[in-house]
Amino acid sequence: MSTLDTRPLIDRIADELRARVMDGRLKPGQRVRQEDLAAQLGVSRTPLRETFRRLESEGWFVTHARQGVVVAGLSLPEVLELATARLALEPTATRIAALTHDNAARDRVTRIIEQRHSSDIESRPGEFQEVNREFHLEIYGAYTGHLSELGKQTRLVWEKFARYRLYYWQDRQHVCLSTDAHRKIADLWSRRDGDGAELAVAQHIFDAILDQILSLGGGDHAPDPGLVAIAARYGLDDRLRNMSAAG
Repeated sequence: MSTLDTRPLIDRIADELRARVMDGRLKPGQRVRQEDLAAQLGVSRTPLRETFRRLESEGWFVTHARQGVVVAGLSLPEVLELATARLALEPTATRIAALTHDNAARDRVTRIIEQRHSSDIESRPGEFQEVNREFHLEIYGAYTGHLSELGKQTRLVWEKFARYRLYYWQDRQHVCLSTDAHRKIADLWSRRDGDGAELAVAQHIFDAILDQILSLGGGDHAPDPGLVAIAARYGLDDRLRNMSAAG
């Protein structure tokens, strides 16, 4: 961890552990030896234990009586639950932010698109993780220090879904598709097209989530009622039917 980072120690440890899960250094089901990890990070066991409690509440780790702390596995029921929550929150947050953002926020979104979405970003999935986070939280109005309750809940659910993105970004084509979607969303959002931005975000999230559901065998089951309802709301029924056919 950087010694120049002035944030609270637990925040820095949490970010480091999330990064290790996201880039594959810590794999689902792997036991985490806290003594070794504390030595690697140069911290004591006390802040490390507090960090694990926080990350366990976010779904990154689980504690077993015999194994101790283990990296959380991938769960289809959790994906479905978080997917429904994301689609209920994020398009609405995007619509509100599109209609109410100020020039400073618009400039930040423009900078993310023009400077951070470089032509070779798909070859650097670790970097794209951070670019993706910055973009989404900005267009949701959830990247400021004074968050509305909607912004807080949107950010919380988005962060809880983060570990599933690790597997989605392993396919470089998915990064290309996401960057194209980001440019479309940013254009609509910057022009204060609330309807268009809301729908574009719903389509973007829906397509990515369906791919992750398929990877976990979700296409073999009846469509989740929550996703069915949201698909109907945004006219995405055909995408859901295609997923069921592919499964």
